[in-house]
Amino acid sequence: NKVRRPEAPSLAAAEGPTGGLASPDTGQQPQGEQPPATPEEPQAAAAAAATSASPANSRTITTNNNNSGNNYNLVTSLLNLTRSPDGRIVVKACEGLMLLVSLPEPAAAKCLTENTELVGLLTDRLSAFYKALPQSMDPLDIETVESVNWGLDVYNLKEDAAIFAGKRGLISFLSWLDYCDQLIKEAHKSAATIMARAVRERFFVPVMEPQLMQTSEVGILTSTALLNRIIRQVTSEALLQETVYFLLGEEREAETPAGAARQPLRHRLIEHCDHLSDEVPTVT
Repeated sequence: NKVRRPEAPSLAAAEGPTGGLASPDTGQQPQGEQPPATPEEPQAAAAAAATSASPANSRTITTNNNNSGNNYNLVTSLLNLTRSPDGRIVVKACEGLMLLVSLPEPAAAKCLTENTELVGLLTDRLSAFYKALPQSMDPLDIETVESVNWGLDVYNLKEDAAIFAGKRGLISFLSWLDYCDQLIKEAHKSAATIMARAVRERFFVPVMEPQLMQTSEVGILTSTALLNRIIRQVTSEALLQETVYFLLGEEREAETPAGAARQPLRHRLIEHCDHLSDEVPTVT
């Protein structure tokens, strides 16, 4: 590295008397060969690096950007706020989710139902409220409890307990059911279909159906009265359709003895109309 380049003497001669001065070799280009430094050099280097990037690297960068965009921070934040102990914050978060599901873009509806925990929040909380209800409740209390609108119920635990046991839990369940119903009603059609189907598959079938199929008279009365109240309260077309499918099945042809096993709940409800008890047929 210390050997002078062959062309160095000619360059020194071309530069004039100063070019012949001895100077230490630093391994850099001679001063006459260095272009002047300009502020644009960092930008030019960055542009060159971007230009020389391979297509594979470009695809990797694009994929990473897309993955980071799948976090949906707004939806996640609203879902977390629905678990707040402050009821006012919960109501505002639920209102925000309702605005999001009502967006007209199909892509937004798909993202909300497939890439977020919205559907799980609806069905899990509905199941939790239902399971928290007492196993035995008077069907008349369930039928006559005041109309419930989500976010507007004002309650007093002491007064509710004095009226009948489980009233507070019943109002909480009906209030969340009303929210699910209104959310499905306001949602984009494709999102409404997915959410309503999820209510049937994750709540009606695994949680409610075993209660309706039991043989205990007290359990039959309580679960059937709750089913009646749900049917009376649901107003969204998609959720009402899934409720009908849950009760009667999706078949439209005439029922045959062999086909009764495909929809055991419907067959059991028909049997309850001729139950030995006087109350079970009435409630059914």
